[in-house]
Amino acid sequence: MTFSPNQRAAGQLRPWLQDRVADFTDRDPATIDTAAPLADLGLDSVYALALCGEIEDHLGVSLEPTIVWDHPTIDALTEYLCGLPVEAGT
Repeated sequence: MTFSPNQRAAGQLRPWLQDRVADFTDRDPATIDTAAPLADLGLDSVYALALCGEIEDHLGVSLEPTIVWDHPTIDALTEYLCGLPVEAGT
């Protein structure tokens, strides 16, 4: 499932992020607390960079590699990503 930038609704993006974090940390997505710090869930720096890359590919945006540390929960990351401006023609 891929979202175009105009479909960045939190209700769609949060579960996608939850699934990605679950894959990286070898957990059941249902057990991922979206308000928990990603580091507490076991997301290390290597996986954080990989997640950043997947978000870029998924949303078609360029992000700073520190985004996961600047917005350290799925909820905070979702809020930030949903607030990104959408470029014309995307």
